[in-house]
Amino acid sequence: MLQRTKGIVLKVQDYGESDQIVRLFSEQLGRISLMARGAKKTRSRLSAATEPLIEAEFLFFQGSGISSLSQADVINSHRQIRDDLLQMAYAAYWLSLIEHNIEEQEPHPALYRRLVKLLHSLEHEVDAEVLTRIWELTILEIAGYKPIFDRCVRCHRSPEQFFLSVNQGGFLCQQCRSSDHFSISLAEPVGKLLPMLQQIDITRIGKVSVKSETNKGLEIALHHLLDQNQVTPRKSWEFLQQIRKLDFKTDSES
Repeated sequence: MLQRTKGIVLKVQDYGESDQIVRLFSEQLGRISLMARGAKKTRSRLSAATEPLIEAEFLFFQGSGISSLSQADVINSHRQIRDDLLQMAYAAYWLSLIEHNIEEQEPHPALYRRLVKLLHSLEHEVDAEVLTRIWELTILEIAGYKPIFDRCVRCHRSPEQFFLSVNQGGFLCQQCRSSDHFSISLAEPVGKLLPMLQQIDITRIGKVSVKSETNKGLEIALHHLLDQNQVTPRKSWEFLQQIRKLDFKTDSES
């Protein structure tokens, strides 16, 4: 059966001398794999669309085994991101979160559209750290671990001081903190931003300005939740950390 879908390339794996297996996150079908026959050949009409991060419209034959890619028309190559090592490291981490947490052939059209908007924002120099926290929160929710940030998870009151309970999946207020001796104290800006980032309209994200220490606090808080629930793809996350350190060192020396 002939199928057509928009998709973003997550990963490409060589197969034999000239073929490739292309792993996509598609708008209508979720995460799928396609066989791109001859894609490694220099003059292949498929080669332009079989690179990570390429957004394209894919036409393929779906059979009993792996589907066969017939045609691909590029919508957005995201060349600006792919030509920037730091931006590509962020984007690769975002794509890995999908591969690590989304089952094959599980449609998530709203998640796909959100990813498209995030990549657009990254290309327009919106704070990559803020975008990453938004995407991590999104994936946590999709994976079934949406944290409660708008109230105390026990008494349901709005906290004046913020304590994160990984075990209970959200905020504790000062009065309820004793219910989890491992809860983490959060700075006020971090506690106030987390519920905002859960609900923010991505098209307005360019107006958000976050201090570096607040960004770090957001990262620490969310990665307690991500790691506890085994949501983090370790390899791509560690690569992003290495590239961030390299970029910071380069900026410091210039």
